[in-house]
Amino acid sequence: SSDLGLQDIVGNLRIDQAWGSAQLSAATGDRSNGYYSSSLNLNPGEPQGHGATRWGWTVAGGLRLNAPMIGPGDYFQIQGVYSVGMTGYMAESPGAAPQNLWNGSKVGYGFWTDGVYTNPGTAGGTGGSIQLTSGWSVVGSYEHFWTPSLRTSIYGSYVALDHNAAATAAICSTQGAGVGASNSAFQGANCNPDWSAWNIGTRSQWNITKDLYVGLDVIYMKLNSANSGNAGNTINLASQSGGKPVSVYTVGDQDTWAATWRIHRDIV
Repeated sequence: SSDLGLQDIVGNLRIDQAWGSAQLSAATGDRSNGYYSSSLNLNPGEPQGHGATRWGWTVAGGLRLNAPMIGPGDYFQIQGVYSVGMTGYMAESPGAAPQNLWNGSKVGYGFWTDGVYTNPGTAGGTGGSIQLTSGWSVVGSYEHFWTPSLRTSIYGSYVALDHNAAATAAICSTQGAGVGASNSAFQGANCNPDWSAWNIGTRSQWNITKDLYVGLDVIYMKLNSANSGNAGNTINLASQSGGKPVSVYTVGDQDTWAATWRIHRDIV
């Protein structure tokens, strides 16, 4: 939460020409905590103190190049983002949402965070701080028009999140064993909460009429997992989570394929 209650401050510069377009944007925002407490009972909360004000920031650049020499309407586009404490600008993911891929008794995972609270450390709750999470992402695509009504695109993206030494130590040292996947994930001397993911895919769409189209999207996704660092690099899921039963799961990189068939009709 934010002490100051401010919205993010965002700026954007863009140019549009016959060859395509380019833009450069930046944002900053308050990522301070409202309060923290070293007690299981958060009351009285605020009087126990809070960390120093922390501001996150992010920068992004994008480019679109028209390619009429290949086909009318064809274009290539790419965008890159770097963020410190504002990872929501890197991809459309809700704050703190897990990035999980399960495969039988194996799991790959990571977590979206803007920052990590370190242990307050003292009874007064004034020893903690916020360690901002950094990361970067890049996405690119190309779309080709076979005919005015039939198009095919190829696309891909990469995203990586990184925690500094203080955040890594806090995550790895404060989680309890066997209390659920999200809490028992980071254990062991070699644990590492950093993770990355990438994908590549293609989509074809046929506009049958101006109000009706069909499309097929096929995508391959790879998750380079965070790891627990304990013996065997495992997670002890001590309570049922979704459809996964209580068990010990091996942590490792995961991948998957997905295909989507869509029929879309506008009725108004």
